[in-house]
Amino acid sequence: MANRCRHDIIASVLKATIEGPSKLSHLALKSNLPYDRARPIVEDLVKHGLLSYNPVSRTYTPTELAYQWLAIYLELGNIYDKNKFLG
Repeated sequence: MANRCRHDIIASVLKATIEGPSKLSHLALKSNLPYDRARPIVEDLVKHGLLSYNPVSRTYTPTELAYQWLAIYLELGNIYDKNKFLG
């Protein structure tokens, strides 16, 4: 697998939460990250308002901001792919 930038990793974590409320171990598995590397990333996403944490069920869910972030990320990916072969 090719190296991923931080934005690609964030996108994979957010995509994993869209499937439904997820525990940290599930997010790590679905985004192909070691648990110890996924934890600070997920905590950072909670801190910045992209994920919300439910301490009772210990699950993470995406916020509206997460959906907006993913939409922009995917749009930029589409723009890049279209222009990649023009130059």
